[in-house]
Amino acid sequence: MNWNCTSEEIELIDKIVTRYINMTASGEDKHLHSNDTLHHTMNVEASHCNGCELDLQSLLDSSDRDFRHDMRGIDQNINRKTGELMNYFVPRCAKKQ
Repeated sequence: MNWNCTSEEIELIDKIVTRYINMTASGEDKHLHSNDTLHHTMNVEASHCNGCELDLQSLLDSSDRDFRHDMRGIDQNINRKTGELMNYFVPRCAKKQ
């Protein structure tokens, strides 16, 4: 599996994960997902580096609805052996090929 993110990408992923942890820590999402920072960081980085390049800035800046869709979808569809997304899931913030 490829884990080759640039320092700029790692910085954006950290901000994305922080937003997601804060979003899921309270309110309607608190029962849905782990608040494990490493878990979410690895999911986003694995997806980004292994077949579904993300527009990380767009994901960070997206509406709460689109952000939840992408982060939940990545969590639910990541193949932990390859980093690829399964079940034909494509994040809304995937870079256009």
